[in-house]
Amino acid sequence: FNDILFQHLPMYNKFRAPGMTIIIPVFLICMMAILSLQKLMFGFEDQKELLAKFKKGLMVTGGVFVFLFIIYFNLDYKGESDKMLLQQVSQLQDPTQKTAFEAATKSMINGLVEDRQGLFLGDIWRSLLFIAIAAGAIWLFQRKTIKPVIALSVIGLLSFIDVMAIDVKYLNSDNFQDKEEYENNFNPTATDQKIMADKSYYRVFNVIGGDVRTAFNHGAMTSYFHKSIGGYHPAKLSLYQDLIEKQLYKFPNCQPVINMLNTKYIIFGDPQNPQVQQNAGALGAAWFVKGIKFANNSQDEMAALDNLNTKDSAVADKSFSAVLKNNFIADSFATITFIKNENDSVRYTSKASSEQLAVFSEVYYDKGWNAYIDGKQVPYAKVNYVLRGMMIPAGDHSIEFKFEPKSHALGWTITNICSLIMLLLLLAAIGLDLKNKFRKA
Repeated sequence: FNDILFQHLPMYNKFRAPGMTIIIPVFLICMMAILSLQKLMFGFEDQKELLAKFKKGLMVTGGVFVFLFIIYFNLDYKGESDKMLLQQVSQLQDPTQKTAFEAATKSMINGLVEDRQGLFLGDIWRSLLFIAIAAGAIWLFQRKTIKPVIALSVIGLLSFIDVMAIDVKYLNSDNFQDKEEYENNFNPTATDQKIMADKSYYRVFNVIGGDVRTAFNHGAMTSYFHKSIGGYHPAKLSLYQDLIEKQLYKFPNCQPVINMLNTKYIIFGDPQNPQVQQNAGALGAAWFVKGIKFANNSQDEMAALDNLNTKDSAVADKSFSAVLKNNFIADSFATITFIKNENDSVRYTSKASSEQLAVFSEVYYDKGWNAYIDGKQVPYAKVNYVLRGMMIPAGDHSIEFKFEPKSHALGWTITNICSLIMLLLLLAAIGLDLKNKFRKA
């Protein structure tokens, strides 16, 4: 039943995350099935009560199938995309083209409708057959014609067959690939090996084929070998997506942004013979700037990146003027050094004779990322639309960004409390059991 809902009812399908199953409802259905089976087999001393409950269960199940058959006969099995396609074809001006395309489109959609109907009805009949056999086994058990172990074996076998029938739809011999053949996909090219010889901290931009939009909307293989500013991901941060659309899509006319993202290598050329070019303007993991400009809004901040000298200057929304200062004296001898990036922790050291403004080539995200100087939490700001900026005091300092979301800490707290409660309940149950045994003894 759940498989039918997942595959064939669009409204039900909308309530799950893309590419994921609804774990909680499936888990609850499984738990209810196990508890119900345990009650049927061992929870009734009065067989009349069992028969009454069994009949009610059959009536409810029958009602579900009636509902599914009603759906089957009332759906038109056409989606909005099918209807839009027919509408677009009907608007063609050329009569010859219109006739040809209408015939081909209707034939294709009719074929899809037949396939959808067949899938829906096939799943209903399969489920109905399995439920009927399981119900028969329970009825024979209730009549004491067969033993509980036989009834449970029949139901277990049906469940196994049902699960395997679903599983092989998505993972079967066609999906199997030899380990050696699979790993060939991850062999670095000569270009990759050349870049990887550089052991410093940098990023790569892959524009093979010349279409910069493809660099952000197709593939992610570059990220397997390098830290990449491109590659496809279905859930990019809106902040970074804005930068892609307003700046990086203009490549190569977005050099300030390329530099501030620490893009040291650019891969280009033909896919069969890729070339690599080193970008001498890459600014590294962090750097000190000589000044900062404040924009009135995010649009002005983005526009300022067109011609901003990101090596010496930064731009920020005026809402961060309380965090960032513009009256510091730039120290040309000041240094800030990247130490290590451990995914949830990024560390640097700094040395300056006076307070300086540092820009960090990491995407700004204040929902969990905290900044620390010498172990003390300090505020930081969004600069250059997507990066992090922070005032660094004079002297030698250790700087660290830590990812510490409150939800993560809360989750672990709840987990630990629940684990403790479960342990106490287990100990209490053992204690009561021992106490009852001593009493009987």
